[in-house]
Amino acid sequence: MSAAKQSGAAKLPIVFLLFSGLDFTLGVGERACPSPCTCVRDQVDCSRLKLGKVPENLPPWIVQLDLSRNRLQSLRSSLFTGPCDLGEIKLSHNELDAVPDLGPCSANVTLLSL
Repeated sequence: MSAAKQSGAAKLPIVFLLFSGLDFTLGVGERACPSPCTCVRDQVDCSRLKLGKVPENLPPWIVQLDLSRNRLQSLRSSLFTGPCDLGEIKLSHNELDAVPDLGPCSANVTLLSL
């Protein structure tokens, strides 16, 4: 095989590895973001969406959760069960009547914005 063909053949696996590494670091499939929120790394932003309830199936990897500026009246304590890395929760500018029960996650929360 000529040197030019060998060089081109060697580049193909490198390009493939780059793209497969990109998919892995983005967490495709493993780090699904709850709809209609947006996610960046360990942050889930559900702010300013006029939500009347918290999106279902919040992922356990969340460290920062922004639910501010919605129409939330209460939060189910069952939302925050199981292993939890949640450290910051923003709930300001909602219609909450009481401080929500964060269950086992409350031990890790260092910022609660009401």
